[in-house]
Amino acid sequence: MSVTGAAEAEAFGRMIRERRRELGLRQEDIVLSTGVGRRYLIELEAGKPTARIGPALMIAGLLGIYPTISAQGPARTQGAEALPPSLEP
Repeated sequence: MSVTGAAEAEAFGRMIRERRRELGLRQEDIVLSTGVGRRYLIELEAGKPTARIGPALMIAGLLGIYPTISAQGPARTQGAEALPPSLEP
């Protein structure tokens, strides 16, 4: 995972867009079904890394996409210092 999550957000957005198109749905169909704004959906599909997760997961579920979340040890990045004591396991 990248430090900013930009690559993951872009891949997730691409997955949302491709699945929506596979199902023959327009952005407007998703907007009307979920109540999210069209601007939000455009940004989500474009891979905006700061998109709110709640609506993103709701849209994913509507499209039959169920992301898996797992923890694989302490969150560290290459070259990063140790976790602050308050975050140590």
